[in-house]
Amino acid sequence: MHCLAGKDRTGLAAALLHRLLGVHADDVMADYLLTNTAGDPARRIASAAASIRERYGPQMSDEAIVALMSVEADYLRTAFAAIDEQHGGVEAYAAEVLGVDAARRQAIAARLVA
Repeated sequence: MHCLAGKDRTGLAAALLHRLLGVHADDVMADYLLTNTAGDPARRIASAAASIRERYGPQMSDEAIVALMSVEADYLRTAFAAIDEQHGGVEAYAAEVLGVDAARRQAIAARLVA
């Protein structure tokens, strides 16, 4: 998975955690999409443009940079669809891939959910 600006892997990790804790999928998506509006996105994108062009080349258009610094609902939908298809759901994915079984999920929930 590509990750730029701490939004892709981090966003998926936060979304997985929310789902494991029982947060409704619509609320998970709404939280994920806050990346596009939280803080001052225009300033964040402008401040990253120089380093992105340095890394990927000066031909990077403003539109491409905005795409790299933003999220789309389809990104998260596609990730969860792949998890569902390959593992049967987030709980199975957490157990099989992350080593987070039911007992560990309960311990996480006890620490994070008031």
